[in-house]
Amino acid sequence: MAGILDSLSSMITPDVIDQISGAIVMDTTQVSKGLGATAPTVLGSLSQQTRSPDGAAALTSSLAKLSGSNSPLGGLERAIGGSGDLLGGLLGAARSDTSNTMVTSLLGEGANAIGGSLSKSLGFDVRPILTIAVPAVAGIVNKFVKEGGLDASGVAKLLQGEADAYMSNPANAETSRLVKQALADGNQAATLRGAFTDAEWAKVKGAPLAALYLVSSASPSRWGGTSKELSAAARVVAETAQGAPVASLLSNSFAAGIDMNAFEQMQRESPSQEAVLNHIREAAALVTQKSPSEVPAFRATIIRTAEQAATAAKEGGFFGMGGTLVTVDEQAAISAITDALS
Repeated sequence: MAGILDSLSSMITPDVIDQISGAIVMDTTQVSKGLGATAPTVLGSLSQQTRSPDGAAALTSSLAKLSGSNSPLGGLERAIGGSGDLLGGLLGAARSDTSNTMVTSLLGEGANAIGGSLSKSLGFDVRPILTIAVPAVAGIVNKFVKEGGLDASGVAKLLQGEADAYMSNPANAETSRLVKQALADGNQAATLRGAFTDAEWAKVKGAPLAALYLVSSASPSRWGGTSKELSAAARVVAETAQGAPVASLLSNSFAAGIDMNAFEQMQRESPSQEAVLNHIREAAALVTQKSPSEVPAFRATIIRTAEQAATAAKEGGFFGMGGTLVTVDEQAAISAITDALS
């Protein structure tokens, strides 16, 4: 019987590659290279999780929860079994509301670092392809589980055997090197994330949003100015996440960017300036405690977020004419943020 990766390879024909390329707006060569690297990485990550009995049981449970006719993998599993549309199943799972949750659920907290590591090695963003590779590999594994009646130990044997065979094959040496690096980066990022509680992680992630809110509320903009401030702040956060090492706190905590809904929620709640500054102080203290080497970059990002938001739109004037680029109140907010980070 064909293995997991062989089964996937037989399904991903040149025609399917071409259709995926059009659907995710990516060159066919990149799609092919991306799947060639992400699929064994997903297999390696799943295998890695089964090295302990508890890990094998947890993964088997996660796969079962994602399986079934009403699940994100339902249509894909029918296609893998030969009774459905493969491309539709692949793209349906990738585009589902739970696609990012599925990637994190199966690859763990290091998922973003894994994608970043592969992207860095290949020279293009593989994350859209990863959202296809994860459900594809998971769907094939579930097919094997159901056909073989595998329990957690059987799943562990299957995944470890196939991953080890792939990694030890000299023909796969170049890709194996990328896979090993991606998994190492993912493990490092997951270890760092594990040093934070969910509340602490949320506080660090929310620090740029807090800085944006202070500046925006210090001197409210009109005529679309708030949208410009939000866009400017989002660019700073995105640039920080992309420029930081893939396993770093900054890369992983800021990967999701600034959430417009969270910003609107903060506007509705209208917290006091001191409460928001305390948020920033506490976030900085957490970074200092748990990832001290990233403190300078963290502080610079928060201050730059505030500065870019302040200069994104003029306040005052008439229908966008005239006005002040950075008001006294905005400058005071930036100074308060800088002091909170000192």
